[in-house]
Amino acid sequence: MRFILLTSLVASLMGAQPLPVLTVCEILSKPAEYHGKRVIAVGVYQGWFEGSILSGNCTAEQSAGNGAASNTIWLDRESRFADAPALATPDLREYLSSILAKRPSGTASNLELVLDGGYSDLPASVYGRFETNRPPPGTVPFISPKGFGHLNAYPARLVCPPHASWSLVPPDRLPALKALDQERAERLKLATWHAIRISLRQENRQAWFVQYVKGRLLTELKGTILEADPIEHPDRLLIAIEDSRSPEIELRLDGQLKSRVVPGSVVEFEGVALACAFEPFLLKVQASLSQLRISAPRPQPRLTPATPPK
Repeated sequence: MRFILLTSLVASLMGAQPLPVLTVCEILSKPAEYHGKRVIAVGVYQGWFEGSILSGNCTAEQSAGNGAASNTIWLDRESRFADAPALATPDLREYLSSILAKRPSGTASNLELVLDGGYSDLPASVYGRFETNRPPPGTVPFISPKGFGHLNAYPARLVCPPHASWSLVPPDRLPALKALDQERAERLKLATWHAIRISLRQENRQAWFVQYVKGRLLTELKGTILEADPIEHPDRLLIAIEDSRSPEIELRLDGQLKSRVVPGSVVEFEGVALACAFEPFLLKVQASLSQLRISAPRPQPRLTPATPPK
């Protein structure tokens, strides 16, 4: 993730008309007026498994109906439109003051801008093309009038290109959010591997391995080195991923490491799956030295001896 403070994101939309910077409520109060137009929407971001939304604290006159989703815009990257949003996002320097002016009430003014932050319950600005299920009279809806997003529950959506959202983060919360990002990334890596392991425990595991894993590049794997062979300049590593004790991957390198590897060291790698044994489980992976990162063993907690009673 790239963190920026008052810096340019991508190339500016040269020669284009200035984009309107609007709150969610301002857009939803006039959905037909903004239908099919590119805007920068400002609201509170919410993300979960099914997708993400931008919401506002709208009045009854501003909201798009009476339902639970009437104050929200679904964030989407698919559309039936032929003119998909431009891949270039606007230069933040052109819109920064307008974005901050539209931030939800009660939020700080000295906010840092985080590209693709995706932090729930924090203000965010998103660039894209607005669509509504209540288009202007005489125009054809872009989608079923039922609505957009999860369960077609949302009356409007913003069709966004990649890297088109910016979280507005208070500076004092930024370190904690960075740490949370790292923790989530580590959990995602482990969850991906866990899903592979579950599939390779099924009755049809051999067929599943051949169809979906063999010859495929496995990326962003991280584990603990249990054994290195030979000891001095190893070209084979035995790695545990889920519990740091049970061998799960035999990593075959395309050359020898220059130094000895200490068991317990942490290794990050990617490689191509070659073969798999199931009883006991061991996946053989071919990896390049250039795609290998080895760090010191994880520190073990020190145990302080109890003071004997007098």
